[in-house]
Formats: sequence, structure tokens, C-alpha cells
Amino acid sequence: MRLCLLPLLAACFGNEPTAFPGGLEPLDDNDASWPSDTSSRSLDMVTAQLDDYSTAHARGYAPGSLDDVYAAVSTIEVCVDRREVDDWEVSEDTEPDYDVSFIISNTVNDLITVEYDVTWRHGPTEADEENLITTYGSRWQKTDGSNVIETLRGSIQLTEVESGLVGLEYVEELGSIQPDDDASRAAQYVEDHYADVLATLAGESLEEFE
Repeated sequence: MRLCLLPLLAACFGNEPTAFPGGLEPLDDNDASWPSDTSSRSLDMVTAQLDDYSTAHARGYAPGSLDDVYAAVSTIEVCVDRREVDDWEVSEDTEPDYDVSFIISNTVNDLITVEYDVTWRHGPTEADEENLITTYGSRWQKTDGSNVIETLRGSIQLTEVESGLVGLEYVEELGSIQPDDDASRAAQYVEDHYADVLATLAGESLEEFE
């Protein structure tokens, strides 16, 4: 599980809300390269462990129209961290200023129970002279719950590379009480989300985790 915690730590951590600044812009400049082969269905990934949190930056390609890839990226089940979360509930249309928004209320049952909310928002960010959308953006952030997770936020940017091919750019930042594992956990989530996008576009079932 993502959070392997000793029971005695439960009393040391509380719950607190975190302000989520508005917007859909990328969280940071992306340090990953684009895969050299546009037919590749794997991500180029760069991770780093910083003082307060770790980062995972990634770039990759997905087949399909920009609208189809956006629909897959913004699917609720694709956004849930199903590998690590045991139960979740969803509240939809939580930020009416955005095309798609929802809050995922997560529960992790490990040696202690950890509950936290992640707010997602998705929508168009750029359009051409004919008002056709050219770029979509997504942002997510932990907005309430256990502060065993101190930082959890990320962004996705979608841009059409050519007809039938879309570039995806991921940035995730994760800081928890297990900092040595944060970079690998952030990278794993990004890889899982990308795999779910590809599966959705192919009409395949999403991977199940025990």
C-alpha cells in the first residue's frame, strides 16, 4: 500500500483543508523529454526528490482525437488512485466554472485508516482563431484530510501533435511522512493514469488491483 504506517503514528497527525488555487495551467515546467518514437505507448519520466516533496514529470503520446483523449483523461475512474485506495466516493460538478470537476473522497485501510479528498478540475485552455480547442488542461490537488500526506497535486496538459495523435504532459508533486518513497509513488500514479487513458481509448477494461 502507499501508506504503510505504524499505529502509534495515528495520534500524531490530524486532518486539515488545503487551499486549491484556481486555474488549469501546468503545475511546473516539464523536465521530461518527448519519446523519440511517436508510436511509442510508454512515458518518458523524470523524478526528483526535493526538500519538501518529490516530483514526477512525464511526457507521452496517445492515439485518438484531442476530444477523445480529453474524455478519457477526465473519466473519474481513470483519475482514482485505484492501486492504493481501498474505497472512494465521488462528488461531481464541484467547481461549476470548469468543464468537468469532482472531488474523490479516498479511504486507505492499512495499519491505520487514512482518509483524504482530492479535487479534480478539467477543461479547455487554448483555442484557435476559429474558436476550436487546441489545448486541454487538468489539475488535481489534495484539498482536505489526513496530513500524513502533506503535498499531493498535479497537472496534465493535452495538445494535438498531428491528426489522430495527442501529446500528454504530466507533472505530479507528492510529499508524505515517507519521503524516501514519494518519487516512486508519484511516478507509479502517473504511469497508472496514462495506462488507464490508453485502455479507455482502446475500449478495454481498466486494470484491477487487489
